[in-house]
Amino acid sequence: MLEALIKNAEKLKEGKEYKPFEIKISRFEEIGIEGNVKIKKPDTSILNSYLERNRDIKYLISECMVEPDLGNKELLSTFKVRNKKELVSKLFTEEEIYDLDVAIGKIINKTRSASLVDDIKN
Repeated sequence: MLEALIKNAEKLKEGKEYKPFEIKISRFEEIGIEGNVKIKKPDTSILNSYLERNRDIKYLISECMVEPDLGNKELLSTFKVRNKKELVSKLFTEEEIYDLDVAIGKIINKTRSASLVDDIKN
């Protein structure tokens, strides 16, 4: 394994970039909004902030949302909100927020970089 790590050092240094995941919001489609929302895997700093905020799911969604751009000033102004988290509450129903929460959890689990092979026995 040591030789393989040395041989592949450059590849390992690069890390892995995950592309955003698309999620269909049926209500959007029903009112004529084309396209799916896109969410990205939260990085460590987003997850730490999420935990510090007592697992505030609206915060997590606001930070993971790639499309639509929740930080867009025109969008914030149109919905008369001050920040991305407030916009999440305006754009999505509680059921959709729950579905986005579940999707982010699946993304985190799907992209886990390590897994336990066998239980360690004493």
